[in-house]
Amino acid sequence: MPMIKAIFFAGLLAMLTACNTVAGFGEDITASADWAKRKISG
Repeated sequence: MPMIKAIFFAGLLAMLTACNTVAGFGEDITASADWAKRKISG
């Protein structure tokens, strides 16, 4: 479980540093939520 958390936070950090605008931040959050839903459901 700690490994999953580490990977998640590393990905989150990468996304946060990659987006420059508020709109980009919203899109990144939406994409990460969709990814998490896919991983949890199947």
